[in-house]
Amino acid sequence: MPPPVEIEIKLELPSSEMARLTRLAPLRRAKSVRTAQQVSIYFDTNKFALRENGMMFRVRRLGRRYIQTIKAPNNGLLDRNEWETELKGEKPDFNTVRHTAPEPLLTKKRRRQLHPVFETRVRRTTYPLTLGGSEIEVTLDRGEIGTGDRSKPLCEIESKAGDRLHFSGWPAPSLAPHPPNLP
Repeated sequence: MPPPVEIEIKLELPSSEMARLTRLAPLRRAKSVRTAQQVSIYFDTNKFALRENGMMFRVRRLGRRYIQTIKAPNNGLLDRNEWETELKGEKPDFNTVRHTAPEPLLTKKRRRQLHPVFETRVRRTTYPLTLGGSEIEVTLDRGEIGTGDRSKPLCEIESKAGDRLHFSGWPAPSLAPHPPNLP
């Protein structure tokens, strides 16, 4: 069975724009808006081997639950394969990568090299929307990103859909007051 595919676009935005963004009509009309505190720890090697291969590996705490997520490239610019596993604690479980696309990259040697590289602590507000028959999830994250003794504010908007056809109907750029901050 193929892994779930996630189609998403994530944009950084100035925190001063958050209030204006939440006043947009599609977000005001959203039903079942959810808010939660999330702490996510992202892992990689000293040489960023996962990032170099387009992969992301994290463990996220949601209340008393821990969710391990691995994302790897798929065929499109905005879509990625995603494997999620609920954990019993905060430590990664590498048994869950067996028989998945990331398995060859996550060798025993590389697993030993993985360590936390940064952490995010955010208040996430999720708006489930239906636009033009498409189910879209818009999330607003506000918090901080840090590594060691350094941190900085984090303010992002993310639009996510389950498949490319439905995502194409979502006017994500119209929600972002500024283009993304690209390196």
